Amino acid sequence: MAALEILKESLNNERLQRQLSRIEPDDPQMLKLLPARKLADGYYDWVMYLLWLRNKMSAGVEFGEVFADEAEGITAIALATQDFERDHPQCPACGERGYRGMRRCPNCTRELN
Repeated sequence: MAALEILKESLNNERLQRQLSRIEPDDPQMLKLLPARKLADGYYDWVMYLLWLRNKMSAGVEFGEVFADEAEGITAIALATQDFERDHPQCPACGERGYRGMRRCPNCTRELN
């Protein structure tokens, strides 16, 4: 669940960054802009660690040992990524992600299949 939430949050990352850049770091409004999460922070930290680990392994970095919980977590992230990509397909022209069933790209307005 945490991996899928992080992936969905990435859809609004540019908008969120623009909004955060307009306010001061100690402004109480900042907390209101952050997405509400369903799970405890530790789950998201674990997903970020597993994403880091997966990326390092994909780049050819060898680790002496990968533990079972890490392997299971990387598998769960792969499944969450598949769900995310199915529900938020990329426009073949500009790469912007939309939502399943959209007829036109939200960015370039190209007709989607």
